[in-house]
Amino acid sequence: YGIGLDFGMNGKTWYFDMSDYAPLLKGNKRFLMTLGGEWQEQMNIDFLFIVGTPPRTVLECNQLWQGGARWGGSSIGSINNDTRFTIQSVATNSLANAFKMRSTITGHGSEGEFHQNGGLINHLFNINGGANEFSWNITRLCATNPITAQGGTWVYDRQGWCPGEYSLLKEYDVTPHITPGSTVTLDYNCSNPPVPSGDYRFIAAHQLISYGTPNHNLDVALIDVQKPGDKVVFSRENPMCAKPIIIVQNTGSTSINSIDIEYWMNNNSAKETYTWTGNLAFMDTASISLPIGNLWINGILPSNNKFNVELKKVNNSADNYSYNNKYSSAFTLPDVLTDSLTVEFKTNSIPSENSYRLLDDNGNIVPGASPLAVANFTYTDNYVLSGCYKLVVEDTGEDGLQWWASTGQGAGYVQLKNAQGTVIKTFNSDFGRRFEYSFTTKQFMYTGLKENELNNSVRLYPNPAH
Repeated sequence: YGIGLDFGMNGKTWYFDMSDYAPLLKGNKRFLMTLGGEWQEQMNIDFLFIVGTPPRTVLECNQLWQGGARWGGSSIGSINNDTRFTIQSVATNSLANAFKMRSTITGHGSEGEFHQNGGLINHLFNINGGANEFSWNITRLCATNPITAQGGTWVYDRQGWCPGEYSLLKEYDVTPHITPGSTVTLDYNCSNPPVPSGDYRFIAAHQLISYGTPNHNLDVALIDVQKPGDKVVFSRENPMCAKPIIIVQNTGSTSINSIDIEYWMNNNSAKETYTWTGNLAFMDTASISLPIGNLWINGILPSNNKFNVELKKVNNSADNYSYNNKYSSAFTLPDVLTDSLTVEFKTNSIPSENSYRLLDDNGNIVPGASPLAVANFTYTDNYVLSGCYKLVVEDTGEDGLQWWASTGQGAGYVQLKNAQGTVIKTFNSDFGRRFEYSFTTKQFMYTGLKENELNNSVRLYPNPAH
């Protein structure tokens, strides 16, 4: 709901791994965008083809059921009586070593879209009759949507989607239930709706993916850098100045129990090192938090910074495929603030939903936050800081400190002041479930960078206001 939002000329970019569709991405194809989203914002789609060897070769991509352009939003009744998304009989690939089911479902209608209206629906996948092998729900918590402070009802929990965010993807390994070369029957259904006469409609797309044997024996891949980075999917956690987090995947058939990691800023020759230990099976992923060391004081530039990471060894040896071992993540530096700070927090009419905490770069809580117990009261907490910090503000009602559709909660705000009482940072009260704000202080300034002194400020009252 782009009302009131300005994404700038670059907009927001989402990335999707399309490797499972490799057999389809050949030759001449016709590509359609439908259902109305194309009229809300300008949309550009790029396909980035990466030369190399995949973890396992995709042999077939079998489209089982597709909604949207073909079926629209199918009613829950038509799904359960198999007039829509009928039972499929599929002859599986005799050369396949593994099978995966991909499912993307979005809910629509007055009960099917909103969890609070229609209750919980379980989606069911059945192989060869009998009991359902897989059952899942698709509730999305939209109040943590990285596309924040939208117009419309953006904070309401929805089924399978949130405004501006990617639709929910569920993936299940169905290899134990399928014999390569056999013909299987596949069925998709839903549980009975809590509101029998409710309007539940689902747009559903399911594929059966067939894979060959693993192409590598010992291999680990750097899938992503969660922070520091500038991707929209992690934008609620960035900018930051604490521990980096990387995402790795075991893309070889051998289980992984150790990974030697090097990481550094820009072209800095001094590199931090860390050895991760654990147990990672084939195609499993892990998020790894890296120690800070001297990372943030060596090699930082005023702008255009990049965080670099490389996987050096796996299980104490070089892995079979080096081309997925490096990653560079562009990022923006957090603000540099004064050492003496005041957190000014005005509660709204439901203070039991409001809270905040201040964390240091190791995730420890800095003492001093007031318990926010009184409605429509302004709390002021004074801090003397030195280092990197993260302010976390939460609202358990999932509608921020002020939201147009929650007039009963009134209006609160959070802002930061310097020692002279001047407001140096004011946060948007329409943040849904929570927001994070990382910053450093003068005593922890990045080497060679100068602080921008805020000599003048504008103070506007009342705040918030319409």
